[in-house]
Amino acid sequence: MVEKHRDHKMADFWYGGVTRGASWELLRQEMEKNPQADRVVVSTELFFAQVNSVHNVFRHMLDELPGHNIKIVAYLRRQDQFYSSFYNQDVKGMRMWHKSADEFYNTHQVFTKNYYQILKAWADVFGSDNIIVRPFVTSCLVGNDIVTDMAAIVGAEGLHSGSVNENDALGMTQLAIKRAMNRLCKNKDHNEQLLEVIKKLVVEERVKNTWYTNRKTYGHYRSQWERTNKKIEAEFCGGEPLFADGFPKAVDMALAEENRDILVNFVTGVSKLIGSKKESDFYRLLAQSALLIALEYGFYEEIDSTVKAGLVAGCG
Repeated sequence: MVEKHRDHKMADFWYGGVTRGASWELLRQEMEKNPQADRVVVSTELFFAQVNSVHNVFRHMLDELPGHNIKIVAYLRRQDQFYSSFYNQDVKGMRMWHKSADEFYNTHQVFTKNYYQILKAWADVFGSDNIIVRPFVTSCLVGNDIVTDMAAIVGAEGLHSGSVNENDALGMTQLAIKRAMNRLCKNKDHNEQLLEVIKKLVVEERVKNTWYTNRKTYGHYRSQWERTNKKIEAEFCGGEPLFADGFPKAVDMALAEENRDILVNFVTGVSKLIGSKKESDFYRLLAQSALLIALEYGFYEEIDSTVKAGLVAGCG
């Protein structure tokens, strides 16, 4: 649907081996195999990630499911948490984002529309009465579990997320290291290997209320989010608060700040790691990333000469 209505070719990994254009027919076949089922749940990240020019996409969905009573269940994470988490995951994940958080927020399509605008686009096609908004807050979910909560909404029982956990975010310094690697990496197949090296060499606790730009920018966004949530509460929540807890004040946000000692230890660790390895593109990438970090954070001249020699040799 995205390719048809938005002229945007989706990457192959979104299809999971399913032939392009076959999904709706496969869904109908699955429904026909299970005639006793009176409810069907369809979920994908793309329902949320596609925010521009989506009315035709939604109408297409409606046309593919004639005669069905369709409900849209939207789980919304508090915006400050969503912004921080989404940036962290884009640096960590297969997109391998390497630029600043500011540029990320100003260019990624997800942030071109606010929550209210996204919900309104769905409501314009499916009707406001068919939009169910839930806060993605563990304490607010049935059984403190998102799958159990969804099951309760659709009238199913005995479902839970099991071993499926929230994405494991990188710490502030780990994220800085991954961004440096992303700048130099030309092969996305190396992504999981890079994460393994970071987690092996860098132990870092996550900091609550992390923000990746500055407090002034956060304050600007915070005001926008508060206005947005009031509109959502009025139209989709019956006037009830969307989130029980308000947004932290700017002064309470922990600004992303790399730990210099951890960076030095990482660079030293990379030198030791590649010392006994055969030459390869991957270990060359590690060496180049470590040198980039040492130079950009201003401690290249301070590291041991054997570490420098090992990294330089590793660069090939």
